[in-house]
Amino acid sequence: MTLPRPTASRAVLVGVSEFKYLKKIPAALNNVDELSSVLQDGEMWALPRDRISNLKDASSSELILNVLHQAADDAQDTLLLYIASHGLLDSVSGELHIGLTGSEDEKVYFTAVPFSHIRRCFLNARALRKILILDCCYSGRAAEGMGPTHTLVADADIEGTCVFVASPATSRAIARRGARFTAFTGELIEILRYGIDGGPLSLTLDVVYNEVRNRLGAKGLPIPQQRNLNTVVGLSFGVNRKWGKEASLLVGTPEGKLLELSGDAGATGAVRVAAAVSLAEMRPARGIKALIHLSQEATNVTDAVRLNAAIALLSLDRTKGRHSLNQLRASSPSNKIRQLAAKALNDDVRDGDLVVGRDGSPVVSGSMQVHHWPSGQVPLCEL
Repeated sequence: MTLPRPTASRAVLVGVSEFKYLKKIPAALNNVDELSSVLQDGEMWALPRDRISNLKDASSSELILNVLHQAADDAQDTLLLYIASHGLLDSVSGELHIGLTGSEDEKVYFTAVPFSHIRRCFLNARALRKILILDCCYSGRAAEGMGPTHTLVADADIEGTCVFVASPATSRAIARRGARFTAFTGELIEILRYGIDGGPLSLTLDVVYNEVRNRLGAKGLPIPQQRNLNTVVGLSFGVNRKWGKEASLLVGTPEGKLLELSGDAGATGAVRVAAAVSLAEMRPARGIKALIHLSQEATNVTDAVRLNAAIALLSLDRTKGRHSLNQLRASSPSNKIRQLAAKALNDDVRDGDLVVGRDGSPVVSGSMQVHHWPSGQVPLCEL
């Protein structure tokens, strides 16, 4: 599990809730307090309190930029900047700015923080890994049809920096009324605090991002965006708490390493499947769980990897393996993958299975000679 070195890393957490001329974001300060607590947690990054700078309701660009510059100059391992505020566009240049307490939508260029200044701090930073989490929107201008999500993530792009952008379309979307946290950050905190059911042992950044994305999408909320995730491949927020007390015991063990490897987005698909199979030899239940994740749930693998995982799963848990193959045969955009999934299903027909006969009627395997259909034309066997 790859974690930042606490004493060589820095986090700057910015939350602006009170605005004189813009809609308030009451949850922004709660975001900062809770994320600060999570980052100090011994099962997460375990950052010392003096390695975290919490900036609340900043009224000047100088304050934010000075603190960020110092953190960028100091951090050697990992630099994290989190911002919860309004994102504003200069009406003339179109440049992205970050809202301050006194920011005005029509006077953005001198009442808000130009994002170009933040970008420069990141480009000059010495840290091995750099992460920006931007929980912002385009404030009032978005209501006029400006500032789509893809524009915000493009504006926030910084070379060599992993960027997560919540980017709701309007200020109303950033947090539900009365909610303790904003929508995006609330899901992030929930995952880090309580873990992911059926998830891997290590909460790598790609695993966390994909889970946040899926949860927000399922609730009909704006979908977050990301850029340059490959710059922090393998970096973890910490252990998946759904593993319970067992998680800390597994970290660093052969079993734990196989668990991590099976869920490592930086490893090749073949290595991940092999790790899951090896894990099944040690602990069948955990290996099966890892193969189910690879064949059905993981969002960062190809259909070829899903197919290999499903075929491996077939020999360990036939029902779950066939379910994975059926999913692939029905949904894969690749004709070759669909054909191979169908062939695997056909080759697995056993006595007593309900299959489709030549005339299309269901028959029980063993009561007749089963017809082996050509690849790509095999009817699905019912389980």
